[in-house]
Amino acid sequence: MKKLIFTTIVLCSMMVSGCSKLGVHYFTAATETGIVYEYEVIVPLMNYVRIRPLATPSQLTGNVTIPTTVQYEDTYYIVSQIGSHAFEGFTLLKGITIHDQITLIGDYAFASSGLEGITLPE
Repeated sequence: MKKLIFTTIVLCSMMVSGCSKLGVHYFTAATETGIVYEYEVIVPLMNYVRIRPLATPSQLTGNVTIPTTVQYEDTYYIVSQIGSHAFEGFTLLKGITIHDQITLIGDYAFASSGLEGITLPE
């Protein structure tokens, strides 16, 4: 029984240390227009990130362009996803431009927003 418990503890600690190497990593960065976004690294080896604004709904107005890339420290990341509930409740948001690297828009990303139009790449 002790051997089983020890083996379980060792395996769990190995799994945790592996997860810390490939663990979830978040960072924040502002665009040229001053909008601050939180980025979640979703595919570390390919530098893909998921985006969501850190602004309050009243701070984000008019038209917004999702950035194609973002630099954090010495690494460039490709913005490939818009997070679930990312712009939910942003009633002053009127339009959004999405680039061709976006592969997923999360559930309810624009629920209860003022979104009137989406511009997609040609």
